[in-house]
Amino acid sequence: MRNLKGANAVVVGGGSGIGRGIAQALARRGVNLLVADVRGPTAAATARECEALGVRTASAQTDVTHADQVEALVQLAYEIFPRVDILVNSAGISLHKRLEDANPEDWRRILDVNLFGIIQACRSFVPRLKAQGPGLAHIVNNASMAALVTHAIPGLGLYTVSKQALLAYTEALGQEEAASGITVSLLACGRIATGLGVNSQDYLSALDEGRAPVAPEAPATDVEIMSAEEAGEIVARAVELSVFLILTHPERRPEVAERYGRLLAEIESQDWRGG
Repeated sequence: MRNLKGANAVVVGGGSGIGRGIAQALARRGVNLLVADVRGPTAAATARECEALGVRTASAQTDVTHADQVEALVQLAYEIFPRVDILVNSAGISLHKRLEDANPEDWRRILDVNLFGIIQACRSFVPRLKAQGPGLAHIVNNASMAALVTHAIPGLGLYTVSKQALLAYTEALGQEEAASGITVSLLACGRIATGLGVNSQDYLSALDEGRAPVAPEAPATDVEIMSAEEAGEIVARAVELSVFLILTHPERRPEVAERYGRLLAEIESQDWRGG
């Protein structure tokens, strides 16, 4: 198990929800933090909470859909820290619309955040992670159970496509960078108490209205849903153990097995060259 005390982390999307939970869990392990979020005030609030745990922190307002802002985040990170040991990409939105009703703008908006935003962050940080020399270098990309299963629920298609594409990207990135010493993880979350729905609506409305997103209220607590803080602890432990697929709800394994079992059954039932 890797000791994370004294490491430096950048948590993108760390202002609320799972990103905030991850930042807190890392801070409890002695990890210094740069917290970034499209909502600057929430990033600063998370940074203050983590600083109270005895680590060095900073914050930045960053919209991952703007490459120049991501590049500025990289520059800031290396001005604050001599090296970045952990990069967490937890920015994401949901957009509930049937596929037949989704227009190109809907697709662009969800893919810009959930896929291309994470790709841009990795593209900007990976060369610096490699250049800083031997040592801890771990990337966590936050997806969802939607990365592993496809539910027959109208309206989830856009979100599911973005997350399954992120699974493929993350797995390929890990394979390509394994020799360089960079470890890559995909976080597949079950039901977590976050403000994803409210945050997403506010973010999309802000784009239409030409304003900055505002800080949402905290989501109501539901004892049947895992807290973002518990999810953050799971991620921190997975980083300590160098796990690729981080599944917050292992009881949902049968859903994953059913999905891939069904695909394998389709393959096994076909013999197009057998006459």
